[in-house]
Amino acid sequence: MPKNNQMPIEVNKKPFETIQELKNETPSFEEFMKTYESDEGVVDSYNFEVDSYKDIGVGKISGPMPFGNDSLIVAGSYSIMSRIRRDYPNVARLLDWNRELTLAFLKDECAFSAYSGKNAFKVPCSHSDNYSKTGPAAWTEYRVKIREYVSELCRRSSVISHHYEELRKAREDLAEYIWDEYYKVLPYWPSVGGTNERSFEADKNGSYEYGSRYMVWNCLGWVYVKDERPAYDTFKASFWGGPEVKLLILDLYQVKRIEEKCERVGIEQAKSDIRSNETTYRRIGWADF
Repeated sequence: MPKNNQMPIEVNKKPFETIQELKNETPSFEEFMKTYESDEGVVDSYNFEVDSYKDIGVGKISGPMPFGNDSLIVAGSYSIMSRIRRDYPNVARLLDWNRELTLAFLKDECAFSAYSGKNAFKVPCSHSDNYSKTGPAAWTEYRVKIREYVSELCRRSSVISHHYEELRKAREDLAEYIWDEYYKVLPYWPSVGGTNERSFEADKNGSYEYGSRYMVWNCLGWVYVKDERPAYDTFKASFWGGPEVKLLILDLYQVKRIEEKCERVGIEQAKSDIRSNETTYRRIGWADF
């Protein structure tokens, strides 16, 4: 990673001089919104200026949970199943017996939940100051803007806002990932009057425990980035897109309760109880946020 005047890497990203002017290979935000799959007139809610990044609209998707080929389920199932097999062997046996029916049972018992959202966004940032400091300062400030955007997205979703603190690590990891990927595709500020634009496919996931809950998350979709330098000491950066974010939450406290019940009644009786109540379970699917 390039350095400038021996500054720390974290504030030294984006040297002032560009190696080459990049061709416009990405759609403008307006062009992107024309083709974005949204509902309820969300397109009109994105005509904002530099300081209006908080005006977040949410396009919703729904449908069954594709256990067979969904990348999050594949990635998450290993970490979740590993955790369950280690500490909750009876619940693991139920999942091995009938994965879909047991998950529906766990969902009905408030032990398992799944959320999905596809969010259109634009996050701009502008910085003007002394030439020797503006480039690094603008890039550091943009890092903060990205974190603010991700946090605001969680706050504005009534479905997942009650998981706000639990999602802190996921938010920070995702914001840092976007910042790093932005730098990889556009490591240099353009020359005065220049504009650089590129895109990258966001594909980031993670899992961790927070209190009694086990969190698995994934972000997948195209993100477009743009750097501008309208004046000698003015630097602008922005990114926009509509990646899909998915979240799985396993409540380990509830799983433990079910594990203890299986120990009391026996695994075969637990299977019988689950099968007898099959028609009452809520359909397995992604809850929109």
